[in-house]
Amino acid sequence: MQDELGFVGALVNPTDASASGARYLDDPACGPLLAAAAARGRPLFVHPSRELPAGRHFDDFVLSLIVGRPTQTAVCAARLIFTGTLDRHPGLPLLLAHGGGVLPAMAGRLDATWRAYRPERWQGPDVLTAAPSSYLRRFHVDTNVWSVPALHLLLDVLGPERLLVGNDQPPVWFPLGESLALLDQLVLPAADREAIRWGNAARLFGIGAPHAAAAPA
Repeated sequence: MQDELGFVGALVNPTDASASGARYLDDPACGPLLAAAAARGRPLFVHPSRELPAGRHFDDFVLSLIVGRPTQTAVCAARLIFTGTLDRHPGLPLLLAHGGGVLPAMAGRLDATWRAYRPERWQGPDVLTAAPSSYLRRFHVDTNVWSVPALHLLLDVLGPERLLVGNDQPPVWFPLGESLALLDQLVLPAADREAIRWGNAARLFGIGAPHAAAAPA
């Protein structure tokens, strides 16, 4: 992420594949990367990896893709919250793939479990400055979730200012046209629609607005 290369961000996996998924981004070894991204205001796009926990159950019915990857992303994000990593890097921009995985649906469960089990399960001083669910709006997420109800959930939990239009192209099983068609089914103010389609991405990555078409002579 050297400044002279002009990068606007970087793609990272939730876990270290070389460590068999044993280290997530909250690991101290990742500290310099997170600090560099925070100092430069450059977002990290957290996308699940192909290396998932071993086991025949994940092999059946492509469950590693259906359930495993969204769960991997959610575990990574939850660890960033509970370990105090987000508090230590307050300026760190993070973009989570696939709508943040299963984490947005767990907002209430995050808080309920945190209240029920601390301090027994959280050793040492309480590292969080607020309830876990309040940290969810520290993340941006893409809209690559394949359903309108899932998009409504993201709007309710994160707000339109945290959503970036997403697709899965390539491969073409969720091309950009289908992604935009789903967004068009949402009843949104014009400003929110434009923010999700391009404005939030322009802000997050520090790039300009799309070029307007030249007016006819």
